[in-house]
Amino acid sequence: MESSDSAIDEVPSLPELPAPPACGCALSMGTAFRISVESDAPRQAGRGRAEMIKNGELVDVSSYASPVGFVLPVALTRDVWNAFVEIRDNFPLMERDLRARERRLLEILLEARRAVRKAGSSDSEARFHLYRLTNKNERAAIERLAIRIGLLVHCGPGDHAEPVLTIRCSE
Repeated sequence: MESSDSAIDEVPSLPELPAPPACGCALSMGTAFRISVESDAPRQAGRGRAEMIKNGELVDVSSYASPVGFVLPVALTRDVWNAFVEIRDNFPLMERDLRARERRLLEILLEARRAVRKAGSSDSEARFHLYRLTNKNERAAIERLAIRIGLLVHCGPGDHAEPVLTIRCSE
């Protein structure tokens, strides 16, 4: 059963999903997504994905991504996590609201899922946009409550050449 894209508060539990096929299907719905043989965008020479997650440079969100329909491991860069999920600047009430945090994370994953569905099977990246709340200084400078930010879902090899997804800023 597929969840409605507008039902952010409730994510139905899905049955056990099979392991991803060798072609690197990113979604349980069968959308193919080519695996790039290039290194994952935030990775640096000699540093693996597991180490980057351990160091906090990437945030593993696979447990949230699986019910949305992803069958590959998914991580956000720390920049995306801080800008969209862990809102702190001048929003102290939102920081304490864990449900709001989960809804923001779910919004990212649902938009990423839409972008992957639209991407062709020969693509290793899919782009999408979300609005991010501005902090007090940004609001004073640009007089806007939110700004539109481009994000990118990248499918690349993990530490053991398995397909993994990373969501990062596209700029």
